[in-house]
Amino acid sequence: MRPISCIVAVLGLLVPVLVHAGVPDPRHSTIPAYMLVCPDGGFTQTINVRDVNNSPLNGVDVVIDFCAFSTFHLCTADPGDPYTIQSGCVVHVLTNAIGNANLPIRAGGGASGLIEISANGVFLGYALSAASPDQNASGIVDAADAALLAAKIGTFAPPSDLNLDGHVDAADAAILTAHLGHACAAPTPVRAATWGQVRQAYR
Repeated sequence: MRPISCIVAVLGLLVPVLVHAGVPDPRHSTIPAYMLVCPDGGFTQTINVRDVNNSPLNGVDVVIDFCAFSTFHLCTADPGDPYTIQSGCVVHVLTNAIGNANLPIRAGGGASGLIEISANGVFLGYALSAASPDQNASGIVDAADAALLAAKIGTFAPPSDLNLDGHVDAADAAILTAHLGHACAAPTPVRAATWGQVRQAYR
């Protein structure tokens, strides 16, 4: 099949992209606008990867990059989890036969900003934020998290908007309460320190 040239808009820029059958196509793939996670992996996000013919792609490496968010922490993945973690902040998962990458990500804290998602090196788009009942990224959902969320009721604070309805209210507090006691099964992996972080530590 001859490649098809298309134009993809990325942050207001028009970027020409050469797409082929069997190569992930962002126009036909779907990603979550927001990500909801829990230290025990109780929420599952699904990313569907398809090519230019809208055919699902099996065995594609989907990558979610959380490295820009110091307030978001991934728990160590369990042996039975479908994903792996690289550098403490990058999630890798392979798509299945229907093109789905199912992610019960174990994590705490929050990420307010653009979370980059790609598949086999092809940029698919951004999730706009990530939220967890573990508000303080301690690795367990407890009373401290409930207090943090309670202080944000009546505001728009994406990391505390657990039902993704655009504002923080009693419904979000109820979701957190339902997850009290949920914890990482293993210690949170340590991210590789940047030179800036190392230099700051020794000032």
